[in-house]
Amino acid sequence: MIELKQTQLTYFFQNYNCATVVDFILSIAASQQLPVDALWLTPKDVIKRAKTLNLIQQSRVIAPNRWLIRALSEQVDPVTRDALKKDIDEQRPIRVDKFTADGGNINLQLAMAYQGYLIESKQFGNAADRSPQYEQALQYRSQLRQLFEEKYSNTQLEAKAFKSPLDTPQDSQLEFGILNRGKNNFLRMSFTPASHHLEDDNRQYFGESELLLFEVSALKNTATRQLIIDRFILYFTKSLIPYDDMSGGLSGAIRVGYEPQRNAEFKTQRAAFISGAIGKTSRYGRDIDMFALLGGGASVRNRSPNFYLQPEVGIIVREIFGMKTSASAILTTNLFGDHARYVKYRFVQSKYFSKQNISLHLVAESESQGRNRQHFFETNIKYLF
Repeated sequence: MIELKQTQLTYFFQNYNCATVVDFILSIAASQQLPVDALWLTPKDVIKRAKTLNLIQQSRVIAPNRWLIRALSEQVDPVTRDALKKDIDEQRPIRVDKFTADGGNINLQLAMAYQGYLIESKQFGNAADRSPQYEQALQYRSQLRQLFEEKYSNTQLEAKAFKSPLDTPQDSQLEFGILNRGKNNFLRMSFTPASHHLEDDNRQYFGESELLLFEVSALKNTATRQLIIDRFILYFTKSLIPYDDMSGGLSGAIRVGYEPQRNAEFKTQRAAFISGAIGKTSRYGRDIDMFALLGGGASVRNRSPNFYLQPEVGIIVREIFGMKTSASAILTTNLFGDHARYVKYRFVQSKYFSKQNISLHLVAESESQGRNRQHFFETNIKYLF
């Protein structure tokens, strides 16, 4: 490694990147290198490969305060959590009994993380001003840390209790499906080299999310044998982070690509587009998320630009036996520059077979403009690698 320090390495986004170099370094330590099964080596893949090579003996969580608040909040009952928040918001004197009973370690860790987050977000002023309120906040944090050293200095949070990159699904996907659109039936195949979809298994993330890079989808008409490119997504990210009264959290989306858009007569017109959205997600219990996004975008069709609004509401339910249900409604206004309203309803039922890296999805969609309606049904299976 020392001898290579002067070497100029050429960076390739797909097949020779930061994750690839780290994987090479770990391979030296392991005296062997695993074959790369996927087309894309991501940072998560490096962690999984290191685990396979028995290079990980112990995991330790070093987390920013905002991340730690979300992780610990799941283990504290709502009543205790609300009481802790109120005490720290008002900087009340520390009650030791709250941090010495059952669960006291977690409560104290949450209190330290929240106090640290408030200081970082300048809720008590900033270091440059050194106001009395800021100095008091620093002293309060010091008292919490001192209590931790006295009571729990020999304890550590276990990484396995939180979200783990080792348990996330693979990043590359091949999808095969049968699609019915009105009187036409299609075979559909899509490929995404590095991604995960909203309907995928996202339980190892704090919120439901979607990330697509260079996704392409093709359709083959079973009657005419015609093969068409149905959709190309250059980049799409969607994050539905549940709002937390301790750490906040906005939801949003950005999408860039090329896909078909249907007019009032449901005739397909393909267009390049860029869109975005921002909103809020609320979590009920641990398994139900409801979200609302206010979005909009711009599309180019036949060299003519057009701007549109696109609000969306939806619900996601994580069920037993490795299943998930998601439903959403999207209202698009002025898609074709005619101020018409276009509504799309989407329902997806997913089933995950984690050991086989396979998932099954049943999709139903309904699109309407005024009195005109069209329905779509699809069954698809995904292979993750």
